[in-house]
Amino acid sequence: MDHNDKYCISKVSLKNTNRCKLLKKNKTNYCNKHQKSYVLFGNYNQDKKLLDKLDDINEENYDKNYMKYLKKNEIEYLIKINNAYMKNLKLKSYILKETLFMSLYSSNYYSKNDLINFLTKYFNIKKNKNYYIKEENKIIKCQAIIRGYLFRKMLGPCILDVTKSINSTDIDGTELWEEKDNKKIKSEEVKREYQRTLFSFIENQKYYTFSLRTMRKLMETTRKNPYTSIHFNQNIIKNYVKRMDYMKEMGYKIIPDCMKEEELNYLGTREQQIYKQVFETFHNINLLGYYTDEDWFLNLSTSQLKRFYFAMKEIWMNYDVHFEERLKIAPNYIYVLHHRNHIINRRYSNQNKTELQKLIIDQIHRLVTEGINDDYKRIGCWIVLGGLKYVSTEAQRYIAY
Repeated sequence: MDHNDKYCISKVSLKNTNRCKLLKKNKTNYCNKHQKSYVLFGNYNQDKKLLDKLDDINEENYDKNYMKYLKKNEIEYLIKINNAYMKNLKLKSYILKETLFMSLYSSNYYSKNDLINFLTKYFNIKKNKNYYIKEENKIIKCQAIIRGYLFRKMLGPCILDVTKSINSTDIDGTELWEEKDNKKIKSEEVKREYQRTLFSFIENQKYYTFSLRTMRKLMETTRKNPYTSIHFNQNIIKNYVKRMDYMKEMGYKIIPDCMKEEELNYLGTREQQIYKQVFETFHNINLLGYYTDEDWFLNLSTSQLKRFYFAMKEIWMNYDVHFEERLKIAPNYIYVLHHRNHIINRRYSNQNKTELQKLIIDQIHRLVTEGINDDYKRIGCWIVLGGLKYVSTEAQRYIAY
């Protein structure tokens, strides 16, 4: 082990290029004196030009104490590359030398200390601003997580996995899950049903699931669990009331259209196919651990659908990974979100909104189902939900990122 490893690796100063002889502190490679000034002085084993060192100075490592080692023109350079004028036009004109013989005018003359004070103020403001932006983002994310938690609590413990429920059928005869080869499997009826129409609760450490239309009948009559004859407690009633208020607020029906064929009669065959594809695709997203609602997509206008496509495309194009990683998300990744923006704008209007829905839901389906495993499918979900949050106010309430 090198005996010098315990000493600071910074140069002593700009003029003294020898290695500092003070001990390292705070579990870093630098002593107390050089915790920040090493950016300017450089390491003893590096031969870095001063301008390159100045380019590395920012609000995080800036220290007013080591500015005294710089010449005035070097401080001017720092102000210039950081655009640290703070709307001071005289200072900007002085730094950029926009007026001939600027230094001769005493009213526009700035001393070295003046420039250091300007730079110090600028970096302090920028550092605090970045700090508050980070804290604000943390608060927003925490609020979204809490809202998501409260929302999932209102939906009930079996909203994502109905097989956890003790009862395999609803009292109206709808099969919730079935057992095959000693495994519980969600029934085909539930797969076709809107996920938001299921309501579950816990009673004596056991889960029960009913549709909202069944719960409404029970609340209007016995207010008892039909399988145990135990009265619903206040928590169950409270969550049910919140859930029904939410359904009314969002304009949702408690009897899903996909279970009422007569309610789809007004739709053409093409529209019915798209609706079924939307339900299936968003169901796949939910199975990967997210909460989504197909109406977030179905309620988008034509202009919102275009913005949704453009937002997903931007996220996908800016996803900075090697093409081999993209292949793991979508094997034919070059055909994912590949349509040019001006073609989307020119080709689709309110008259052919259905065709635009079909194009987009096909792209979403590829992103969330073609990944080589669930982790890569979740990356596809992240792209979809990121775009959806950009255009849907309903989605913004429950998507945390």
